[in-house]
Amino acid sequence: MWLKTGIADFGLIWAGFIVVFLFAVLYSFSALVALITEGTGVALVATVVLWGIAEFTGLRDLLRQFSPTLGNVADALYYLLPKTNDLEMITTRLVGAEQIMSDVAATPSVGFAFWTSGLFAVAMLALGIYLFSRRDY
Repeated sequence: MWLKTGIADFGLIWAGFIVVFLFAVLYSFSALVALITEGTGVALVATVVLWGIAEFTGLRDLLRQFSPTLGNVADALYYLLPKTNDLEMITTRLVGAEQIMSDVAATPSVGFAFWTSGLFAVAMLALGIYLFSRRDY
C-alpha cells in the first residue's frame, strides 16, 4: 500500500509483528498443554483461560483497592504470565487507536513486556521439549 498510495504507516507494520509475537507466546502454552493432555480442546480452553488471567492481571491497582491479598496475587501472576494486556496497549498506541479507546493507561515498558513474554514462551517450549523427550512412543 505504501508504494500505491505513498502513505506509510510503520506503526501498523510494527503492530502486526506484535500480534504475531503474542500469538507465538500463547501458542507455546497451547502446545505444552496439548502435549500433556493429548487433547486439542483442552489446549484451546486452557489457552483462553491463560489469556483471560493474563488480562485480569492488568487490573492490579483496582484489585489492590478491594483486597491487598488479591492485589498481591495479581502482582505475582503479572510477573509470571505473558504481558498480553501490555502488548495490546502497545499495539493500540502504534495504530493510533488510543483516541477511540478511553481506557488505555500509560504506556507500559515495551522491553519488559517483550522480554518477559518471550521468556514465558521459551520456558513453555523448553518444558514441552523436555516432556516430549521423556515419552516412550
